[in-house]
Amino acid sequence: MELGFIEEMDGIDAAIWIGSPGNSGINALGKILNGSVNPSSRLVDTFATDFTADPSYKNFGDNLSDGGNQYMLGGSGSGYYYVEYEEGIYVGYRYYETKAYDEADFGNDDWYKENVVYPFDYGLSYTTFDWKIADSTDNSVDLTADGEIQVQVKVTNTGSVAGKDVVQLYYTAPYKAGQIEKSYVALGAYEKTALLQPGESDIVMLSLPVESMASYDYDDANHNGHKGYEVEGGNYAIRIGRNAHQCWNDNPLRITYHIPADGFFYDSGVTEGSTVENRFDYISEHFVDEETGVSTLMTREDFRGKTIAAPTAEEREVDADFIQSMTFTYDDENEPYYTEQTYQQGVTADKYIQLYELLQKNEDGKWAADYDDPRWETILDYLTVDKMANMIGTGNFNTAKIDRIGKPATIDPDGPAGFTNFMGDPSVHDTCFYVSECVVGATWNKQLAHDMGVMIGIEGLVGYTNGDGRTYSGWYAPAVNIHRSPFSGRNWEYYSEDPLLTGLMGASVVQGANSKGVYTYVKHFVLNDQETNRDANGLVTWADEQTMREIYLKPFEIIVKQADTKGIMSSFNRIGNVWTGGSYTLLTDVLRKEWGFVGMVITDYSVQNAYMPPNQMIRAGGDLYLTQGYLPSTTGSTVNSTHLAAMRQAVKNILYVVTNSNAMNGKGEGIVYRYAMPYWQIGLIALNVVMWLLVVLIGVIRIRKTKKKHPIQ
Repeated sequence: MELGFIEEMDGIDAAIWIGSPGNSGINALGKILNGSVNPSSRLVDTFATDFTADPSYKNFGDNLSDGGNQYMLGGSGSGYYYVEYEEGIYVGYRYYETKAYDEADFGNDDWYKENVVYPFDYGLSYTTFDWKIADSTDNSVDLTADGEIQVQVKVTNTGSVAGKDVVQLYYTAPYKAGQIEKSYVALGAYEKTALLQPGESDIVMLSLPVESMASYDYDDANHNGHKGYEVEGGNYAIRIGRNAHQCWNDNPLRITYHIPADGFFYDSGVTEGSTVENRFDYISEHFVDEETGVSTLMTREDFRGKTIAAPTAEEREVDADFIQSMTFTYDDENEPYYTEQTYQQGVTADKYIQLYELLQKNEDGKWAADYDDPRWETILDYLTVDKMANMIGTGNFNTAKIDRIGKPATIDPDGPAGFTNFMGDPSVHDTCFYVSECVVGATWNKQLAHDMGVMIGIEGLVGYTNGDGRTYSGWYAPAVNIHRSPFSGRNWEYYSEDPLLTGLMGASVVQGANSKGVYTYVKHFVLNDQETNRDANGLVTWADEQTMREIYLKPFEIIVKQADTKGIMSSFNRIGNVWTGGSYTLLTDVLRKEWGFVGMVITDYSVQNAYMPPNQMIRAGGDLYLTQGYLPSTTGSTVNSTHLAAMRQAVKNILYVVTNSNAMNGKGEGIVYRYAMPYWQIGLIALNVVMWLLVVLIGVIRIRKTKKKHPIQ
């Protein structure tokens, strides 16, 4: 919200932000106001004085009166809309804090106060806390490439009421004008204390891997011959702060660490043999002026002199070839969509391997199917083209049933605030309505986020009690796009303007849901940061590779690597002229190879949108098409061996995820996931049973006494 009025009006000492509090969260508001509950949350965004002054404003939606962001063809609207992330990495506090530091260098110390009402990570409490660094990694020796900075902070409640506190670690990397873009401060770690009584202390550990401070240099801006992730040599300031502004503007808790002059490079992907390298040069080049060769992106080198302008009429005019490039075409020579895999037609057998037969106990004692089990090939051989096409093309909040291999139909509801009865789905009922994701983010409490995921998982196990008793196996959540602008249509559905906070909170929710066998379709992958025109032929999004990797891809990367999500949902929009759900670069090169993702990718909802062809989807690394009914075009206009091989791979991904979910409960040797009833509930049930037995016993005794006093004549 735009809150400049708060400082202009007399008598306002504080404000409470509650977001969307879910089914029952509003009941806590009175307790907060009367002081019986002490709030401990922090903001997930910078609250600015004037949103129209934000660098994203002139490149967002329909903010401009002349219709702003539609491509024009021959002076008329083309039906294709676009958005340019011209502010680069300077999103949210990365812009405001860097700009404030820059203005202070020019003696303009009032700039921040005039432009920011509340900084990112700001929050008040009814008590006070004292912080002291209790211990830290030795800073007298140079850091190593695989090293980690650890800082222990002792937090003491110095007030008169109990409360929790959030401790944040920010870092400042060395910056050289005209080279790799870096914000002045960036969030590196955070932890929340336990509930501390007055006078009580807690020690929290903040850990920051050196690799997490890497910047992505896509054009060798520092002229060292390397393109990719690197931590440059020099001094790195580690700041323990209460918010993004206080951490550098008024903060004594600072430690300086040194990186050797040559720095460190990080080029290896997770999948064996894969490398991290430029994948989106054609997007980055969009921001280079053809005449001058100079980048049009916002640069820290000249925050004062270089401002972002709205697209001009000339810039919006394109030719027919550009519009034609939006349409996917394919032939067997069209890399990278070509595959040399072969396909074997479905076969008939007297007895088929059942999916549950692939489940084996792993080292942790959990039932799981191995993705590399050779029996998958036999199972896939059983399936006809029609069976595969039906499974791929009917992903409407479910995955299809295949009796032949014991594949149950699954229920995969929507909703970042819990399982949602979307579009009147009768199979989803009596489910919880949780707080919105931005409220979950504002808790800065990873354990609480994990607990929410566990509760979602338990609801999944309860499942369709009014129908056939199936579990809820998949969940179209969490959503981890970025609050790029206050005008984003789904900021309630996303966690924050910061990618680390977004990624860690989302990862905690995913781990909780996965623990009960619910697979999560983490969405919307990627650059789905505005609603305006996002499905009008696929909003054309332009962002340089550094911005994509450091800001918008980062939450997804964290969740894939740390939480092992088995599902991803691609987005409506395009990266440049390529639809995200049909981008081999995004879904295969980055997601599957670089990050090591093993699972299924579903599209966003489609009514057979022309720009979202299933043929393109499966060749790119997508698996499931989210549509209402069977989509015959899943098999494509030309069914050849490469297309069928891609279908086969997509079906394997779907089957693998479902087999490792709660959908297999009760199949084969037993239950894979179960709801572990808490001891207190077991105790209450036992007590109820005892009480009823006592009631029955007393009743029997009284009846017998009555019969003795009044025998039947």
